[in-house]
Amino acid sequence: MTLPQAYEYDEAMPAAVSQPALRRRDDVRRIEYNATGQIVRVSWRHPDGSRQVDFERPAKDATLRARREALLEQLTEAIVRALKSASIADEVYALVLSHCEAEVGT
Repeated sequence: MTLPQAYEYDEAMPAAVSQPALRRRDDVRRIEYNATGQIVRVSWRHPDGSRQVDFERPAKDATLRARREALLEQLTEAIVRALKSASIADEVYALVLSHCEAEVGT
């Protein structure tokens, strides 16, 4: 069963606010658009007033494409520092890079 949706628009920033058929004003999904009509943020406001951002378009200078050169340089420097600090006496023939999301921040 699909519940009908009602949409309202906020004048401060172009946004569509989706409300469930129960019309609870404290539990809504908000979709915000920029001046060209692109979605810039999708969030959910919970009944307790807290908000959860489901999607937010990054700034042009914060994309992976824009930061690629700087990230490559920083990664290369980090690898060299890690190898120097390992103080390996033997010859090294291969280097394996491994990434695990669960280890972020450790």
